[in-house]
Amino acid sequence: MAAAITDSIAADGQTVPSANLPMGNYRHTQVANAQARDDYAAAGQVQDGAFTTLANVAGSADAITATVGPPITSYATGAKFTFTAAAANTTTTPTLSIDGLPAETLVHADGSALAAGDILADATVEVYFDGTNFRILGMYSQSAEFDRIVAPGGTVTGDISMSGNLTISGSGSLTDPNAQWLGKAVGEVFPLMTYLTGVTEPPTTSSLFRFIKLTASDSYNAGVLTSESVSGSDPTITATAVVSLTGSPLNGRTVHLLNTERYFLRPGTSGVGENSANLSHSHTGGAVSAGNHAHTGTTDSAGNHSHTIPNTNIGQAGGGSLILGSTDVSYTGNAGAHTHTFTTGAAGTHTHDITITSSGGSESRPRYIGATYYMRIL
Repeated sequence: MAAAITDSIAADGQTVPSANLPMGNYRHTQVANAQARDDYAAAGQVQDGAFTTLANVAGSADAITATVGPPITSYATGAKFTFTAAAANTTTTPTLSIDGLPAETLVHADGSALAAGDILADATVEVYFDGTNFRILGMYSQSAEFDRIVAPGGTVTGDISMSGNLTISGSGSLTDPNAQWLGKAVGEVFPLMTYLTGVTEPPTTSSLFRFIKLTASDSYNAGVLTSESVSGSDPTITATAVVSLTGSPLNGRTVHLLNTERYFLRPGTSGVGENSANLSHSHTGGAVSAGNHAHTGTTDSAGNHSHTIPNTNIGQAGGGSLILGSTDVSYTGNAGAHTHTFTTGAAGTHTHDITITSSGGSESRPRYIGATYYMRIL
């Protein structure tokens, strides 16, 4: 009897178990809510989030204080809590203190600093402790978040991630300045008339997409292209580079820098280029046959003149007088100024060769206007 009494557990708590107590598939019922960290947890407390929902939220918008039950004595790395913010933060370094422990800074989920107004008044804020700061995992407010997104003229800065459907009723609309870029496929090449005011190239800071400009030595491609190569001379320049972006389906692939090469895009085998060429053809030419013919001509007038002849060939021409001498004879005629007509001999039927000189520039091309080409790589 004495041993049985000694080994029993007193209903009023006078005895303490000295070993584990197997319950034989039975349970403790009607348990009270835990008051200390080493108490039993009632199922209701767990379901209601009593151990992670902060109470007695007070302090100020930028120095928030709260309590949790049972109280904690230190912040455990990875511990999560939720609280309802009383007001929007006004600084970039708002803090949270739980159960009188040191106040730690509230930051974005990626560790970056908040902007004033990032914590919304009356919003439920979920945080976890990373060992140094409280990172905001999420923020929920049916009224505040709705007004922030769809109020007339309202905007949201940064990327929006969601699951499920988004329904917009009435005359309102949800616009995103980056939506036009999300509609491009990875590997899609497209032109932009960037010389026009109001036309902007795709941003390079989004985590949802990344584009490259197909131009050699362009700062737009900083950090995402490597092994750039440009060779040849106009009009047969070859310019390529290798995509270097972790997470891109094109990482490690070689792309043609079309803006530098000045290739035209046309249907055909993807990635295979051809130099310019004209359709094979020939030129002919010839002169029309003139038939058998002769050419005539006239000499210039020689004026009144004389001719000297040897005395062995004395003769009379034109009815003039004859003067004899010991040597040659000079005879002056009275024919006056006159011309002589001569005729060339016929050359027969013939043709003449024709030489055609070249014209044009250094390449074959249609009329065009330039545009800047881009490609999506992420």
